[in-house]
Order: sequence, then C-alpha cells, then structure tokens
Amino acid sequence: MSLAAPSRRIGSDERHEGGRMNAGDLGARENVLLGLRIGLTIATGFSVWVVILRLMFGPGVFDRFGVRWGVIVTVYYAALSLGGCAYGALLPLKRSPLGAMLLGFLLLCPMYLGIAVVLGLTQHRVPSLSAALVDGLVLGGVGGSILGLWIWFDERNQSRDGQGPPNR
Repeated sequence: MSLAAPSRRIGSDERHEGGRMNAGDLGARENVLLGLRIGLTIATGFSVWVVILRLMFGPGVFDRFGVRWGVIVTVYYAALSLGGCAYGALLPLKRSPLGAMLLGFLLLCPMYLGIAVVLGLTQHRVPSLSAALVDGLVLGGVGGSILGLWIWFDERNQSRDGQGPPNR
C-alpha cells in the first residue's frame, strides 16, 4: 500500500491543488494518509536522534531509564502514526487557532503519553498509571498547542504573502 496520493482522479470530489491537500472534509481518506505521512516523518526524525545517541554513547545509553532504545523507537512510530492519522482526519479544524492547537495536541499527545507511561513506570517515578497519563496529557497539551499555533501562524503568514496555499 502506497502512502502517496492516488494518481487517478476520484470523480469531481478531487482534493488536490498543486500537489497539496485541500482539507475540505473531516475524515477524508487523503487527509488521513497525509497525517500518517506527517506522523511517520516526525517519528523517523525522533528515532534518528535516538540512534545517534546510541551510537555516540553506546548501547547502554538508555539503561538509566530502564528501557531499551528499541522500545523508545517503537513508541515513537506507534504513537505518532496514531496521532498523525487523527491529525489528518481532523485537518479542516486547522482553519482556526483553537482548532490548530487541538490538532497539535492530537498529533503529539499519543507520543507523550507513551513515553510518560513507559519511562514513568519503569523508573518508578510516578505513583501510578493514572499519574503517568496525566503527565503525558499535560506535556501533549503544552507541546501540541505550541506546535499547532506555530503551524497556524506560519501558514497564515505564507498565505498573506502569497508564498503558499491559503489556510486549509
């Protein structure tokens, strides 16, 4: 299964404009696939960082966290794939600042939840699973909201300057 956009026209409901998605409908298949690609791209970037740390400091670099590097990479790919699909499905919400903040939260929250649970419980630094979940939600809320607003402002400035597509 290819993640690339379909090359044939899908009737009059085509969503492509100049190779970019036009997020008209909530849950549109093309938008979900776009979100998945975004999530996988972010997961790859984070995973490359983990591999670089492992190569620089040795295979035991994550031992102090009580977790192997492969678990961290797995959490990144699983969580950011899920978050990316949610992001893509709700892409039309990005038209407003609050919607963009919600999308950023949905994109990053699964990753922060996964890492908070894995690291928190293996290190016994949180009293319970619910405390780890709260930590993950707070980190996802703060980081995701900042990311969403940044993307919203960036796309708004690009559309004003005529350098990019209008805010979808």
